Amino acid sequence: MSSTVRTVHASAASAPWAPDQAVLLHGPSLAGKSVLLLELLRTGWGFVSDDTVPIERERRLLSYRRPIGVRERTLDVHPWLRPFLAAAPSFRTPTGTTWAVHPAALPVRRAPQRTEWSWTVVLSPAAEFELHRIGEHSWRLAFDPARHARQAVAELSTTLNASTGT
Repeated sequence: MSSTVRTVHASAASAPWAPDQAVLLHGPSLAGKSVLLLELLRTGWGFVSDDTVPIERERRLLSYRRPIGVRERTLDVHPWLRPFLAAAPSFRTPTGTTWAVHPAALPVRRAPQRTEWSWTVVLSPAAEFELHRIGEHSWRLAFDPARHARQAVAELSTTLNASTGT
């Protein structure tokens, strides 16, 4: 039996309370997908993928362990990453230096090879924090990644865990 795999421009992490269930973080470039993913990982979520998420059979996410792009401004939110940058290749972009940090080099939990796409969070840049439900399994998160990453993860974790009925 063959399967079709498609990719989306997003990041994904598996829940600490249900490692076989994952959240897909979707949004435009510079919306904060990697910043939010790194904060989820720091708090015990499992790494599924950053920037490109392979999807198999509609709702199954495949783990894709390509490097995480860590921008200079991400270090203001995640100073814990600094020791891991020395061994990571870097390159210049219009937004400054970006390091390609392999997730295996970080002290984070790995998700199973396949996880169920249980929730979607659509990110949009905003000065003020706002999280609201837009569908049965989807939320919109308006936030400033530099100011609201911890608050976003705390509220998302509580909200998504409550939505599982556990």
